Amino acid sequence: MSLTSKLCKKAVIFGLFLALSGCFESSQERAERHYQSGLTLLDGGDLPRAIVEFRNTLQLDDANLGAYRHIATSNRSMGRLGEAYRDFLNLVERAPNDIDGRIALSELAFWLGDWDEFARHGGMAVKLAPNRSEIKAIDLGMNYRTALIERKSAERAGLVFAAEALATELPNNSILRQILLDARIADRRFDDALVLVAESIAEAPQSMRLYTLRLELLSRLGKHADLEAELRNMLDVFPDEKGPKETYLRFLMSHNRSQDAQSYLEDLVLSAEPEEYDAAMVTLLQFIQQTEGADSALARVDQLLAGTEADNGFLHAFRASLMFDMGHREEGVSALHEVLSSETLKLDDAARLQSKTALARMLVASGNEELARVQIAEVLQADARSSDALMMRANWSISDDDTDAAIADLRTVLDDRAGDATAMVLLARAYEREGNRDLMLSFLAQAVEASNNAPKYALRYARALVGDGKLFAAESILISSLRIEAGNFDVLSTLGDVYLRMDDMPRAQKVAETLEKLGEARGSSAANLLKTEILARRVGPAQAVEFLEGIVLRDGALVPKTALIQAQLKAGQTQAALSFAKAAVEDAPDNLELRAALAMTLAAARDFEAAATEVETILDHTPEAAGLYLQLARIREAQGDPEAGRATIQRGLDAVPGAPDLLWAQASYLQAAGEIEGAIGIYEALYARNSSNPIIANNLASLLATHRDDVASLQRAEAIARRLKNDAVPAFQDTYGWILYRTGAVSNAIPYLEAAAAGSPKDALIHFHLGQAYASNGDREQALKQMVSALEGVGPVGDSDLRQEIETEIAHLTSVSAQE
Repeated sequence: MSLTSKLCKKAVIFGLFLALSGCFESSQERAERHYQSGLTLLDGGDLPRAIVEFRNTLQLDDANLGAYRHIATSNRSMGRLGEAYRDFLNLVERAPNDIDGRIALSELAFWLGDWDEFARHGGMAVKLAPNRSEIKAIDLGMNYRTALIERKSAERAGLVFAAEALATELPNNSILRQILLDARIADRRFDDALVLVAESIAEAPQSMRLYTLRLELLSRLGKHADLEAELRNMLDVFPDEKGPKETYLRFLMSHNRSQDAQSYLEDLVLSAEPEEYDAAMVTLLQFIQQTEGADSALARVDQLLAGTEADNGFLHAFRASLMFDMGHREEGVSALHEVLSSETLKLDDAARLQSKTALARMLVASGNEELARVQIAEVLQADARSSDALMMRANWSISDDDTDAAIADLRTVLDDRAGDATAMVLLARAYEREGNRDLMLSFLAQAVEASNNAPKYALRYARALVGDGKLFAAESILISSLRIEAGNFDVLSTLGDVYLRMDDMPRAQKVAETLEKLGEARGSSAANLLKTEILARRVGPAQAVEFLEGIVLRDGALVPKTALIQAQLKAGQTQAALSFAKAAVEDAPDNLELRAALAMTLAAARDFEAAATEVETILDHTPEAAGLYLQLARIREAQGDPEAGRATIQRGLDAVPGAPDLLWAQASYLQAAGEIEGAIGIYEALYARNSSNPIIANNLASLLATHRDDVASLQRAEAIARRLKNDAVPAFQDTYGWILYRTGAVSNAIPYLEAAAAGSPKDALIHFHLGQAYASNGDREQALKQMVSALEGVGPVGDSDLRQEIETEIAHLTSVSAQE
């Protein structure tokens, strides 16, 4: 063997030794290596790569608090406030007394407007280190928030003065700056507020929220030219974000400048790099579709394909999707299949995967979800990080109650597309399904911020806030959305509802006036209905009905006649409603909506036979109207004939097979008759079709937990019911508490069952469940008390089986107590 060969052999052996020696490196040593690499990248300002190294550290050593802290602070520095918030939560969950973590969470919660979390973390911070200046700012923020809610203007003014003083010591404190900003805005000192925003942007130049706030201030000042200039500036600052582009387009459209909007998109197409051309062109075509109609978009595509873009596979794919959207479903699916199988069209790998994802969406819309899942699996096999495919798979995972898988997929999406509002909404849905309402609200808030207060995201978040009773926060979100798109009907309507809930009639009146100025029929109708409710609150329902009568008689187009009938019934004016409904039907005998209103009014007047006759008349014309069978079944129930009601539901299912509401009613009849497995089967089918409906989820989980004993059924019931645990509806709390009881978590079950019993004091079943939980927990005195309440709730003609169970439990508890 030559010397060279020997040296080579030694080199190979030595290299192999080095490689093998790495195998003997402990996980702790590898974690430390990743950690030190992260610190080096951090010192060099490469925050994204530093975060990757710190995450690698945590995979090997999940107790490394430094890694959690550096990830959180890095995300905060990059303006990823929602992610930073979650990361700081991870830190304080492992180190509850970490004061810097609590301070950061308090500041972020204040920034995000999550006042419950601000109070929680701020309160803990104040306890831990009350004398630190940053915590004085937190305490000041909590007091300012309270003064604002309680409308204590003098106290608020004093706190603003204190914030100004403390700001000299902490000039960059986000809580103090927001207090001062709020004070400037409340005092209508918008120019001064703009100065504070500019200072904040200088420190956080990538904070989308600060730019959005500047837009709002410019809007309040009426500086539309400056507002437009700022929008264009945002396009430069955030060139890769969709939010600023969409906001700019909304601004132009809200000012009736559709041609300018289209010109902007045309310019984007002209200036696009080759790899960006297809996406820019499709955005333009989608805009044309929305503003001029699908035919115009199709004509533009055909013009392109007849010219230089004849072999552009991506445009051919878009044309197929457009045909599908226009109602030519089979043609669209077939055309897209042809594009994907073509050997002559130009379609790069990324465009091919996008087209396959589009095909999957078509298949879902056509009812072929099974094949759609196969398509998405193929896409993800080719590209495991395909964001659109991951979002589709996550959506299915949520529907399947596999929230862990959904969250993992969506976090991957947000790692690659940090500002994707759609992914944030999906992640919010996943956390809602998991029962984590705090994170659900957090991601809805992030979606609003990422989209620059786009109405569809603002509405989702506002409605969720309303559901939690957070009306002031909902109002703020909706108003911010109106700053850019002042005439959005849905946002205005929701804002009007918020003011009604707040019992703020003056501002509700202003919303009604704004709706009226929209210059469209639905705006006038909504305005009149809002004014009617305002009148009912102010002076009583009778005067509100008179107002509505005047509008209907003067111009029925401004408000439907059915609205007047409903208002009369609500005011207790049954005979007046009946007279008006009869007259309306006489004037328009072919108007089936009015005939349905007459049937409802006859039932309210307890003329059930006439009501049934009216419904039958409508069914003669529209036998496929599923809702009418429900109405007729209720009438038969009111007549004391439940069997006729059940038969009516079956008749409806024969006419409209698979109608969800009719299946739901049929399940209720089966349950009442003790045919539990049949009811479970129907709810399983309904849940498979729409797993997001909380009532279906509640009913299915309740039946599984109450009537089945096998472990698989109980685990399934728990997975379905997790979303219900934070809901204040007594039936939902009872279901979740009962499931916990049935799975052995008795102590955890009791608070839910107690809340359910407090919210529904006459529900026998809820008190029976609570009594059983108390008994299992050794509290026989409370158990007996609840069983007695349950027995009273059953009543003299209640459920005989439940009555027997309650009496048996009472006898047992009494006997045991007597023996002691």
